[in-house]
Amino acid sequence: MDDKELFLTFSSQLGEWSRTGKEPELGDWNIRAYLDAQENRLKDMELKRTFEFKPDDRVYKVGDYAVGVLLNGYNKRLNYALGQKKTEYFKDGKIIFSEKMHVPLYQLIKWPADDKADRKKETYVCPNCGNIEKLEVLESEGCQYCGTRFLMSQLYPKVTNFYTLENTSDKKRSIGDVIRLIPGCLIVALILTFVMLFTDTGTEAYSFMSIFPVSCILIFLLGIWFSPIIHEIAENAPVSLGVAGAKRKITSKLRHYDETFSYDYFEGKALSLLRMIVFADDPMNYIQFEGKELSPSFRNIVDMEYRGGVDVNEIKESGEYIEVTLKVFMKNTYYAKGKCKKKNDTMYLHMRHHAKWKVEPEFSIVKVSCHGCGGSFDATKHRNCPYCQKEYDAGIDDWTVLDLEVHK
Repeated sequence: MDDKELFLTFSSQLGEWSRTGKEPELGDWNIRAYLDAQENRLKDMELKRTFEFKPDDRVYKVGDYAVGVLLNGYNKRLNYALGQKKTEYFKDGKIIFSEKMHVPLYQLIKWPADDKADRKKETYVCPNCGNIEKLEVLESEGCQYCGTRFLMSQLYPKVTNFYTLENTSDKKRSIGDVIRLIPGCLIVALILTFVMLFTDTGTEAYSFMSIFPVSCILIFLLGIWFSPIIHEIAENAPVSLGVAGAKRKITSKLRHYDETFSYDYFEGKALSLLRMIVFADDPMNYIQFEGKELSPSFRNIVDMEYRGGVDVNEIKESGEYIEVTLKVFMKNTYYAKGKCKKKNDTMYLHMRHHAKWKVEPEFSIVKVSCHGCGGSFDATKHRNCPYCQKEYDAGIDDWTVLDLEVHK
């Protein structure tokens, strides 16, 4: 399966999931868990959400930013395509929100760099039932619970993360957007009028009342004409300013702890944890969340779109752990009082990881190894190892979240 076929197939499977609830086969187990959590949130609110992405002709490869030994024998690739995204929300069979935009869709893909024999000794989560089993057993004997047999080509590649980036200049402007231009236009027109009156511009013979109204009309018309650009700059300025230098700072700091550190892998991990915690039925019981009770407003979030930016507030050592506080720029869809509303949110994500760590590309919270006896189990169902009862510390193997909040 080449890049384009993989991209188109997963995009199609996402659309089918939104319509029928069938999990995308090309999505890894963590993506399926996130989609299941979002689906449950929508069902709790008696909402139906459909998603459709029709890509343009070409699929672009951002690059193999971590290959072979850099991620312990696994390739990670980021592909994207421009296309038409259509999202609709239904309540009692009626459309309550509809949006159609031309956006890029990004897909993060993982597969083994080679087919070493010893790789088949590794464990894998059965795509059908979630049983944890060795790859060689899944191939030769099949899953002991559901009986399904797999080939390596059926287990890999897998999409480990996906997101779209909204193009604000492609949005239709409302009357409210135009009205919000008025104060700025009045200020610009006032400044322009005084400049014309008190400088040698040939307008000295005119009065304030003859120049100011004309300036207001001209500036307002220009404002309407350029409003998409103006609104895009105003909306994206916080993201652009926040992101500047964040990638370099995060990479330089965290490579002191792990020389194989990959920013793109880290960014995808932060997004995955953020979405899983927000959509969890009870975040306090989610194994990778160690924080306080979340704001009740999080229960109204029905969709989360990444705005393409992460800023860093702080990176510090705390005992045996390294802690990172991120500002993640999201556009969240809230449902309340029968209406869906999209809102730009700056979400503060406080994460930590054991200071002596290496990237584990095969890590999945549904397939962990006990740090006491080595037994494999699903940490979304058990906080303690079911074999030796030792409490599992997810922060040793992966990032955990200490706090999550939205700042106004």
